[in-house]
Amino acid sequence: MSAFIVSHNHIDAIITWACHRNMRAGSYSPGGEQEAGAVLYRANVENVNRLYAHRNEQADPDAYTFNFDAKKRTPVEVLKLCTCLAYQSNDSDDWAGSQAERIIETIKEKSIAELPGYAAAPWAID
Repeated sequence: MSAFIVSHNHIDAIITWACHRNMRAGSYSPGGEQEAGAVLYRANVENVNRLYAHRNEQADPDAYTFNFDAKKRTPVEVLKLCTCLAYQSNDSDDWAGSQAERIIETIKEKSIAELPGYAAAPWAID
């Protein structure tokens, strides 16, 4: 497995998208952008640091500061950003059920619901 630390811009785009929808990102209410983004960044950095512990340099898991992303993102872009971030963060035993996973899953669910045609699609078929 290889992993990398996503950019702050990557996380900013995900969190900004959630803010535009006034949604709670996991357990974080609107206004908690810094905290939610920091949770995502920390999970990613700690995973990469763990995978590459043999390296002399370790990234600082507390080095994230939220900056509003002015670019309008589509639900598909946000889904892909979330999937990438989860992939770069999920190698540890403590990923499942973590705050970071809950934030990502909450945002992914909202992204899916906003895909064109999703609302009109049948819920069930007899």
